[in-house]
Amino acid sequence: KFGALWFLITLLPTSSFIPLKQLATEHRTYLPGLGFSLILGWMFLNIKNCQTAAKVLFLIFILLSSTLTLNRSLDFRSEVSLWKDTSQKSPRKALVHNNLATAYMAIDQLQKAKDALKTALTINPSQIDSYVNLGHIAGREKNWEQAIEKFDLGISLGTKKSDTFYYSGFARNNLGRYEEAIPYFEKAISLQPFKADYYFDLGNSYRHLKLFDNALHHFRKTLEIEPNHYKAHNNMGTIFWVLGATDQARVAFENVLSIKPYIPAIHNNLAAIHIKKGDYKKAIPHLEKLISLQPENINAQKL
Repeated sequence: KFGALWFLITLLPTSSFIPLKQLATEHRTYLPGLGFSLILGWMFLNIKNCQTAAKVLFLIFILLSSTLTLNRSLDFRSEVSLWKDTSQKSPRKALVHNNLATAYMAIDQLQKAKDALKTALTINPSQIDSYVNLGHIAGREKNWEQAIEKFDLGISLGTKKSDTFYYSGFARNNLGRYEEAIPYFEKAISLQPFKADYYFDLGNSYRHLKLFDNALHHFRKTLEIEPNHYKAHNNMGTIFWVLGATDQARVAFENVLSIKPYIPAIHNNLAAIHIKKGDYKKAIPHLEKLISLQPENINAQKL
């Protein structure tokens, strides 16, 4: 009785009247399986008149279960093998093919990922995640126009994922469409306001549009979330340099070096600032470091 009650009670929360996206999934049976095992054990122990037959049946059951378990464990060798097996057993489920594509993307097998996503969209043309994943693949291939098309399809179908808006803006930034990118970054921030890169790339849009106050504001927001975001420090230094605020530029570039001490451009910038101020002694260590990092840099050698 205990085994039967355990089986029913542990199965009810995931397989009863509550609507589920997936009708049946393997992991829901793991905990109820303990009750099933108890029932089987009780049955074998209570076959009093046929002890030999019970033992034989028990051994057959153990061997069969072990064989099936070993065979199933082979599917768990990797994400790809697991989802390939699942797609073969459930070939009409778009989500399964999308997850197989995600597994392929994780190991950079992009063509196989595309094929799996096309299958998913053939089954369900409204599968949002499949369009978004096609956008990510296009982004990896630097095909920014196609990336925008796929991300925007996901958005038009009603995605609520902040990353989709972010990457749609990111693709636009890569095409130099900075003003167009701004609303996408702002939407991403409204959905997930604690991601440093959202503010950073929004700041980049404003920087390229020469709206420096807005850019600095968003770079500072980036640093509130991630103080060691060296690219934000660097971009602030670049803006201060353009504005002629050399002291503030120096502080920003020195912040970069405290995080990433081996970036040649930063040593070059700091050397230029010190030379501009006539402080040649402070410029020399940066020039020496620049030459050690870039021995072919003729300008640094001349200075």
